[in-house]
Amino acid sequence: MDVYIATENIRRFNSLLRTEKDESHRRLLLELLCVENEKLAAALATQSKATPPETQKF
Repeated sequence: MDVYIATENIRRFNSLLRTEKDESHRRLLLELLCVENEKLAAALATQSKATPPETQKF
């Protein structure tokens, strides 16, 4: 669920950045984007640790 939320927030912030003209709002969006990217990386790392690697059958 964390991966989904972070991904959607990243999409939204990028969309807002495309149209935002006010420099202070753009800076805020960029900061929020950085935070969400960090959250996404952490969630993906946690998810990969929780998922056991596939075992090979011979």
